[in-house]
Amino acid sequence: MPASQFTKKEDLGLQDIEGSPAHGVRETQTFAAENTGAGRETSLIDEYWYSADLRINLMIKHSDPRTGTVIMNVTQINRAEPNPAFFEIPEGYKRIGPQSASAR
Repeated sequence: MPASQFTKKEDLGLQDIEGSPAHGVRETQTFAAENTGAGRETSLIDEYWYSADLRINLMIKHSDPRTGTVIMNVTQINRAEPNPAFFEIPEGYKRIGPQSASAR
């Protein structure tokens, strides 16, 4: 959403999440009482914790007083090399279909 007079952005600094450094940003959108239908000012708050190393948000938190808070977390991050067996051609594998140019 484009920045406006009703949106405030706040730098939350760095935090370690699941062993990876993440940079946090909080965005608060405030709606005037006359625009909410509730008769009072309302604020929606979103927090994003981004890992530049992994290139994903490790946590997203959305708070809305009308619907509550939703938190999405990335968990069980495993940066080890995958088991090489996952990439082996299964025994008995047979290619079916047109032959490649090199096999002619």
